[in-house]
Amino acid sequence: MNRRGAELTDRRRWRPGPTRSPRRATGSVAAACALVVCLFSTACSSQQLLDPVLRLDLPLVVVDSASAQRWVEVLRASGVSARVGTISEMFERSAGVVPADADLYDDHLGSIRTWVRRGGRLTTPHRRLLERLGVTASGATGGNGQRATGLDDLVTWPSAMRAATVRFRSDSGATDVSVRQRVVGGGPILGRAVLASARFGAGRVLAVGADPVAGDLLGYELFPLLGREVATLGGVPPAPYRRGVEVYVDPGLLVHGDGSAWSATEIADSLVGVSTVYLAGWNFDFVDPADDFEYEELITALHARGIAASAWLAPPFVNLRTWDERPECRQRTSTGREATVGWRSLLALEIPTCFDAAWHAFQRLLTAHSWDGVNFAELYFEAPNVPDDFTPFSAAALERFGRDPAADPEGFLDFRSELAAEQNDALLAQANGLPGATDLDLVLTVIDDSLDPDVARSVGSDLDLLARGAAVRGAALQIEDPYTQWGMPPSRYDAMDARVAATGARSFADVNVVDRMRTAPDIRSRRRPPTTRMVGGELGLALAKASGNRQRVAVYSAATLWDGDRDRLAAMAAGAAIVSDSGVSAPWTVTVPRPSSRMRSATVDGVAWPSSPRGVVLPPGEHEVAWSTKESGVPSLVSSTIELSEVRASPERIEVGYSVRSRGWIVVGEAPTSVEVDGEKASLPRVRGPEGWAIRVPGGAHSVAVHSASR
Repeated sequence: MNRRGAELTDRRRWRPGPTRSPRRATGSVAAACALVVCLFSTACSSQQLLDPVLRLDLPLVVVDSASAQRWVEVLRASGVSARVGTISEMFERSAGVVPADADLYDDHLGSIRTWVRRGGRLTTPHRRLLERLGVTASGATGGNGQRATGLDDLVTWPSAMRAATVRFRSDSGATDVSVRQRVVGGGPILGRAVLASARFGAGRVLAVGADPVAGDLLGYELFPLLGREVATLGGVPPAPYRRGVEVYVDPGLLVHGDGSAWSATEIADSLVGVSTVYLAGWNFDFVDPADDFEYEELITALHARGIAASAWLAPPFVNLRTWDERPECRQRTSTGREATVGWRSLLALEIPTCFDAAWHAFQRLLTAHSWDGVNFAELYFEAPNVPDDFTPFSAAALERFGRDPAADPEGFLDFRSELAAEQNDALLAQANGLPGATDLDLVLTVIDDSLDPDVARSVGSDLDLLARGAAVRGAALQIEDPYTQWGMPPSRYDAMDARVAATGARSFADVNVVDRMRTAPDIRSRRRPPTTRMVGGELGLALAKASGNRQRVAVYSAATLWDGDRDRLAAMAAGAAIVSDSGVSAPWTVTVPRPSSRMRSATVDGVAWPSSPRGVVLPPGEHEVAWSTKESGVPSLVSSTIELSEVRASPERIEVGYSVRSRGWIVVGEAPTSVEVDGEKASLPRVRGPEGWAIRVPGGAHSVAVHSASR
């Protein structure tokens, strides 16, 4: 099933609307010793336990317990800076989580209560601790319909799951009570809360009515927006993020409530933090040129923000003009009808003249604009389970097969897989002839054949065949999970990872965010997910697992993402980065944000580093980051879509080293006076943007130095 099939109908012209188409403070030794002594003694008051100032620049601590690491995983995947630690370490900072299975003494309960009232932000499902805070957690409510604040979708729990309703007692001293998730129907709203927050003195508490990581739960099934709620409490520095996320964008699906289209600036601004946009490449060549989409305007806006723009092509669909003008090229289904399936009108690319017509249309688009790459996405055949859609049954396809498909169904399936691989390879061969092709990012998006081999075989997706062709043509293979898996837990990407790895070093995964109830209605009878589309913690875990140690991960799509997730994709994709009080460890280039606007400069591993208002961009590895309120003496590096191997800075220049297959973008804060590539002056394309100057750097192994006026 094509993932866009649930969105759309008519594509006669482009238009908005539905279409078918960290340095740990260490305090004094005496204070630290006093803290440890007091924690296990009743001889001192709780007021002695806390430093007068709680650190706002340290990661949230999840108090060590058997379930603590799962808390950290879902929080990190939700874009929260968090690590496992001790109660003592939690008291040093402004935010912490006490899991349901944390082993607390009575003294701990009072100490935590005091820490909260002095400014700590606490999240906990721990019943004894909640009771000490004046929160009643009682009863057992189910979850066949819950409403989470900010989420239009209802949350559905596993049928056997029950939670306590949480209520802040009148004698607790709590103020500013806010229900964050509640059971729909029956009783007053405060009596239906399963997730609620309130102010306690200078701090806040997020009371959780059930353990979100109990048993085999991963943290998102009961409370999809738990990580976001923890971040909303405050007291947590911004989480590291990575510019490795690539997002599909069809502008026709991005509309405001009044039906007006998003502007190019709005689209580009909503995607700051991603590395590449796959821009729908079929809104062109209309009979009236006024109906054509303004590609260059959006591409320029993306480039100005350091985002690469790749053409997203969907063969065997090309565009409506080619379909209308070449009736002899229309694919046929097994029932003999013309193959318009879902939103795509399919051409018979096995006819040489029709392949040429398709490529000439693609070529016009690809040479008319300043693309950074091209993605041939989902070139496969329609499955036999719906005979009226089953392809390919053009005369040319049947002649090549040479016999009756009904008499040899397995042989016909083999033929389809070989033909699909051949057509993908032929398109890549043509793309390699484009101007500047050696520097373009070439991608094939294909269906995984390991999680559900039957689905892959039914559409003709043989990864071994496709991978061989991609390797020869210098293309990356983007692998998406089949629709039958979209309701399964994020751990499905662990299972898919071995298959992705086996296809080659340049393969990466594609995460589908779609309405799972419409695109895969039988999902209800197998495992119903908590929400119709992946949101919050589930999406974050999917991204973290799908990306792993790889430099790239794709997301479908900007239009189907929940609004609250779109600006957190980069942080979610960095969920595998390990944060500490002094820095970060990551297998890919990562950005560590400024802990506060007061911080003006940073050193990395003791060396002055090119920081920006967004933070510091770091090569892969383990790094210590120390922030200062003093002005930086070096130019600023704002972002990079390429994987860096080194960064150097002096008062008048930034130098970055890297090795990549295709070109990418870096953004610097100051106007460049000159640029060098491998020590030689070079004229590289550059665009002025809202955060500085975006510079397009060439693919290959290079060192690029950007000179700017002295700061």
